Amino acid sequence: MIDSKSQLIIDIISKVSQGKISINNAVKLLNRSKRTIERYLHQYKKLGIQFIVHGNTGKKPINKINNKLKLKVQSLLNNYRLKAGRLEKGIENPT
Repeated sequence: MIDSKSQLIIDIISKVSQGKISINNAVKLLNRSKRTIERYLHQYKKLGIQFIVHGNTGKKPINKINNKLKLKVQSLLNNYRLKAGRLEKGIENPT
């Protein structure tokens, strides 16, 4: 599903490609630089409307932390905080 902003970009770039709108008008309509419009146009001619979809869409981030590791670190931190809390209380209240 394409959102309205992406649909507007597709519509305008397709009209630029057909010669119905100039690149300068597209710059004003989309509030993008001339170079960005030229890149969009190049990608549109190469890929069609797929140019609007980012290349990383659907891919897992390379720096995503494994859930097992995340839970282990959280557990260790919680244990450390509990122990540190007891030690601080012991120092403040030597009873």
